[in-house]
Amino acid sequence: MKSNQKFLLRDCERTASEETPIDVSTSRTRGHGRREKRTAQVFTSLASFSASITKQWGKYIRVVIKVTRDKKEFSTKAKQWKTSREEAYYIATKAFSARESNAFIRRHWWIENKNHFVRDVTMREDASRIRRNPDRMVRLRSFALNVLRENGEKNIALAQYENSLSLTKVLEYRGFEP
Repeated sequence: MKSNQKFLLRDCERTASEETPIDVSTSRTRGHGRREKRTAQVFTSLASFSASITKQWGKYIRVVIKVTRDKKEFSTKAKQWKTSREEAYYIATKAFSARESNAFIRRHWWIENKNHFVRDVTMREDASRIRRNPDRMVRLRSFALNVLRENGEKNIALAQYENSLSLTKVLEYRGFEP
């Protein structure tokens, strides 16, 4: 839930503060100088929702999910841990447990980071000025990304740079054999 749906977001926040969750799940991850604790809370009551939101969204919403992320990131420059807390709200048309909801949300962000972020930053898709038939370039970028990933490339930016220096390297990828 983002602030572009301010009334729906407000009602989700109100639900989380006034209602009791039916399920709670906590997971922890560590790696890359970061420790993260994610707590998912699932709410089924829409009693805190305003009449206008209930009328517009009520028949679709089965649960409200609140995810709290407590992060600790180690700053090598300052030689100390920096802590932060984020709260995010989700609505779902199907009720899942807090553990399942946590996993689904993590999977969504994995896809966002693995695919869309690479396309936006490394392939500069958002900066593209192509206005006629942009779907052709989207397919070419997808094809290039799939070829790189199929051939085990982890750092797409580095692979693009190395491939720009050597056509031979590109032709050695699986799928390009003569």
